[in-house]
Formats: sequence, structure tokens, C-alpha cells
Amino acid sequence: MARKYRLTTYLFCSVVIFIACLANFAAADTNTQVQDRFDQMADSSASTTTTHDLGFTLSNNTSPLGSIEFQFCSNDPLAGEPCTAPTGFSMSGGILSSQSGNIGFSISPLTSANDLILTSNSAITTPSLSPNLYVISNVVNPADVGTFYVRIYTYSSLDASGTPTETGGVALSTTTGFTISSVVPPFLEFCVGVVIYNSDCSTIDTYIVNMGDFTTNQTSAATSQFLAATNATGGYSVSMTGTTLTSGNNVVASLSTPSPSIIGQDQFGLNLRADNIPNVGSDPAGQIYPLNPSPVISSDYDNINRYTFNDNANLVSIPRPSLPVTYTTSYITNIDQNQPVGVYTTTITYICLANF
Repeated sequence: MARKYRLTTYLFCSVVIFIACLANFAAADTNTQVQDRFDQMADSSASTTTTHDLGFTLSNNTSPLGSIEFQFCSNDPLAGEPCTAPTGFSMSGGILSSQSGNIGFSISPLTSANDLILTSNSAITTPSLSPNLYVISNVVNPADVGTFYVRIYTYSSLDASGTPTETGGVALSTTTGFTISSVVPPFLEFCVGVVIYNSDCSTIDTYIVNMGDFTTNQTSAATSQFLAATNATGGYSVSMTGTTLTSGNNVVASLSTPSPSIIGQDQFGLNLRADNIPNVGSDPAGQIYPLNPSPVISSDYDNINRYTFNDNANLVSIPRPSLPVTYTTSYITNIDQNQPVGVYTTTITYICLANF
């Protein structure tokens, strides 16, 4: 009987100890926790200097709010546990850039490398239950890649002393930074044709300009177009080479200086403007970017109702990158009554150079 009595006593003590442990655990779990807590880093790279957006919402406003503590630890987010500072992390140079919700706080001199304390001149008697946000810039992230934690404490005192009124923890992580790089290749788009529709070089279907039959009592006129675009920092320039109209050894005299079209005189010339004597051509059009400066037409070819033609002539330039611009070349031909009969032709080559 004595052996049975001792065994019963042992079992009774074990049960008492177990109940006591459960009671202590339940008491620790009743601490009021801040809600919707977070720490959003502008850059999560290890060792980088960045901005931390620290936020939370109070569970109740029954206790005054005098100070807030954000404690950064490498071991766990549990309030009240020993805190190991993350290697390389520093809040010492932190700047309170902005605040919302419960405001009026500043960084306390009590702040250390891993322990940010926000204090106010006087406690907020009935703090707001709206979301709080405190933006801290100039924070140095931990040197190690991986998870670290921030513990949040609120206090009625102004110096983060005494028993916290609410607590909470957040886990966050640093990563290895990576670089994204890309290359924008240089390009020059250039095409020439009789007509270019909608700034689209693929719409060109002919390269032959037909000026019809020449007569002594009417100016013959026609047009062609060229388009240019580039991302070259120095823009582009367009020039032309060629000869006046010829038929064997016979020629139509070219206009060496900008001159008006005169019916009955021997003339061949062109310009890049919208003319009305005769009614032919148009001004440059398209996606000119930037709008200023606009394309610069050479002075010899920029005169309304004035025409000229010279071999190796510069026509137009634009000194910076440009989206597609379409230029219209206006050709005019006049002949006198002594012009020999024949089929008159010429080949004009347009050249575009990008200035990278």
C-alpha cells in the first residue's frame, strides 16, 4: 500500500506543474497588438541606403500615445525577447521624411543603430485609430541577405520607457540586388518615292516622276517625296546629286539661284515648300519631335515660288532625334520656243546621313 500512495502523489504534482505552465502562456498571449503593421522598403538590396515606410494601426485609443519604438532584430519578431541587431543595419542617420495618422513625432536622441524611437512634445490623450505611416529615409539595410524583423512598441511615456501599451512584429527580407540593362540600337529611316502615305515607306509604289509634255505656254510641275527619321543625338541631314533634264546633247537650263517660274523661258528647278506659282508641293509634315526646333531647309530650297537646282546641294537638316517627317520636293520646268524636240530625263539621288 505504501508504494501505491507514493505513485499517486507523483502524478498529482506533475498535473499541477503542467496547469501552471499553461496559465503563464495564456497571460503572455493577452498583450494588445497593433494591427495592419508593415515595413515597406523602397529598395530591399542588402547594404543599400534606402527608405523604410513603417506603418500600423492602433487596436484601441484608451491609452495615451507619447512615443513609438521600432526595434530591428535579426533573431525574431517577438516583443520582449532579447534582440540581436542585424549585421550592418543602421538607423543612426535616419530622417523622418513624413508622417500621417497620429502625427507630431520626431526622432528621439535615444535612437540607436537598430532601435528607432519617435517622441513627441506631449502625449496624445486619445490617439487616432486611423492608419499610421512614418517614412524614414537614409536607412542602411542589413549587410546579410535574408530575413530580419522589426518589433513595434507604443508607449504612453515620451521616451519609450515603462510598459508598452501595444506591440507587434513584422518580418521582412533583404535580397541580392540585380541590374537590368538594355541597348537601344541606333537607327536611321530614309526612303524616297513619288508618294509616301501615312509616314510609311512600305506604301511607295513608284520612283518615276512624269512631268508630261513640255510646252512654251505652260509650266510643267510635279512632285516626289522623301521621309527621314532617326534617334541620332545630332539628327540627320539630306542632300542630293544629279543633273538637269537632258535629251542626248540637249539640255533644259537649270536655275543656279532661287528664281521665279517664268513661262517661255528655259528653266528647271525645285524647292521643298508649298507653292502657288504654279500651285504645287507642300511644306514638311509628320511627327516632328521635339516640336522645336523644326527641320531646317537649306535657304536655296526654302523660298515659296522660288526654284533652283545645283548638283551636290544640301536640302534639309534637323539637329536632334526626330520621328518620321515627310518632305515634298516640287519640280518645275519651262521651255522656250527654241528647245529641241526630245525625251528629257534626269536621275536625282537623295542622300541621308545620321549624325551619331
